[in-house]
Amino acid sequence: AVVGIGVSGFCAMLYEVAWTRLLALAVGSSSDAYALMLVTFISGIAIGAAIVGRMPERRCGMKLFGWLELAVGGSTMVMMFCYHYLPYMFLCLSGWIAREEANYPIYQAAQSAICFLVMIVPTVCLGMTLPVVSRIATAKVKDTGRSVGVVFSVNTLGTVFGTVLTGFVLLPALGLARTLALGNALNLCLGAAILLRNRR
Repeated sequence: AVVGIGVSGFCAMLYEVAWTRLLALAVGSSSDAYALMLVTFISGIAIGAAIVGRMPERRCGMKLFGWLELAVGGSTMVMMFCYHYLPYMFLCLSGWIAREEANYPIYQAAQSAICFLVMIVPTVCLGMTLPVVSRIATAKVKDTGRSVGVVFSVNTLGTVFGTVLTGFVLLPALGLARTLALGNALNLCLGAAILLRNRR
């Protein structure tokens, strides 16, 4: 589970960097656009963590972790077939809303809704993985601090590698579509490996 959350953290940052690049093509590369994407990403993570907080402890096992990884890979793979419509959607949006200062909040809200639709399912699933693995790794109450610390440190290390490798290696070498496909493959393989190991 701890190794898996490291891979999951790597994929999370791979998606965030790739989504930032993808949505910048349609929304623009302003600080407003970046903040919009970051708010959507973090909101999904928070929603996922809140869902796990309300779940009974007996359900937070390796089986759930495996299915969450499959859900992340599957949802991002499905959304890949919709990404090429995004520039057209934002173009239509700018045509429907008059370019007036009073309409700026409405335009931002509409942009947020589109980003939310693109990112919400995988980010909620990613947000659920960290508390689930924290529960799996905590075998004894007295070891909670140590176990959760290990989980968070490995996950953070994965996010660091994900950010650096995606921005400096994967996107320049593979391009946007193949980088996203690599993230899909990692999540799907991780989920399948967890479920198979748990079953055996």
